[in-house]
Amino acid sequence: MKKIIFLIAIAAAGITVNAQSKSVNNTAGALAAALTADEKLTLKELTITGEINSADVKILRIMTKTRKQRFGTAVEGNGVLEVLDMRDAKFIYDSKDYFYDDDNMEGFGTSPNSISGYMFLGSTTLKKVYPPKGTKSVGPYAFADCSNLELFDASDVAVFSSSCFSGCEQLAPVSLEKARSIGSSAFSRNLKITEVVINDNIIENGSGETSTFSGNAFAGCANIKSVKLGKGITYLDSYSFNSLASLESVDIQGDLKYLLPNSFNDCASLKSFTVNAASVPTTPNMSYATGPFNNLPATAVLYVPAGSENAYAAAKHWSNFKSVKAIGSGSTAIGEIDADNATTVDAVYTIDGKRLEQPAKGLNIIKMSDGTVRKVIVK
Repeated sequence: MKKIIFLIAIAAAGITVNAQSKSVNNTAGALAAALTADEKLTLKELTITGEINSADVKILRIMTKTRKQRFGTAVEGNGVLEVLDMRDAKFIYDSKDYFYDDDNMEGFGTSPNSISGYMFLGSTTLKKVYPPKGTKSVGPYAFADCSNLELFDASDVAVFSSSCFSGCEQLAPVSLEKARSIGSSAFSRNLKITEVVINDNIIENGSGETSTFSGNAFAGCANIKSVKLGKGITYLDSYSFNSLASLESVDIQGDLKYLLPNSFNDCASLKSFTVNAASVPTTPNMSYATGPFNNLPATAVLYVPAGSENAYAAAKHWSNFKSVKAIGSGSTAIGEIDADNATTVDAVYTIDGKRLEQPAKGLNIIKMSDGTVRKVIVK
């Protein structure tokens, strides 16, 4: 009799666990009927295959306590969904709205290869989101203020729209490998980002290019220590990396033409700033702004192309750096590690894990012979 009771207890426990997750092979617009009223409020994990339209998104918004409007606290529902897996699903075009922005008088419906705007704005339940394979863009405010969001698979995303992940303090750094456009405040107030690497495909030149990196994209990311900007960036907007207290190194590899005010103010930990432009970039006067290099630490070093040192040292704003040196004149710091420690360098990697034959300029990941790993900036 005891054995029977024990088996019944296990079965009951299994039902409880399974009841928290479900898989749905969806026909567009059918999600409401595929889930019971109780499941909409109790499911913690949902896997969707098939097609998803605006009507389905309305159900997902209920399941994730998504905000009704950009401002305010009212939410769509009282669900508890934490994990949303849509890898084998696809959004279809739907002219009907799942969200209407009263402030801008603009509606948002589903669209192929996209997480459209405001889709999960302010959700307090979502922790992990796996978008449909091939997702190319994340719309404005799509996940803004999702305070518990920890993971989003952005491996195929090229366009990160304005404020798409703003306020996602716990979000693990997403892949920017295929990024071509990063909008204003796209990753603002993220506390998990420690390194920013912008590839050469992103272009910002102030002439209306569709491939851009906008100012404020990483505003308030208090733990960023290093920034490396690709060759395509020739224009940096206001507040690009303003008030980043932990920022230590900046490497701008492109021929920077314009550096707007307030770009790097109040970066109290800055140690090195490298710019590859032979001519001093222009900083226009703006009545509302200062900088771009106010309140720099006295020990910060500016590295510029050989022969340009005097021009930078005398230029307005750039003269805030007390030390200006030619690129390559600093030590690699790797030799110093060998000299100062009993261990030796075993291998050198880029920050994305590619092994190097020899150190490269910028941030290097150094594996020591004793198994420890260090981050070293090569000047």
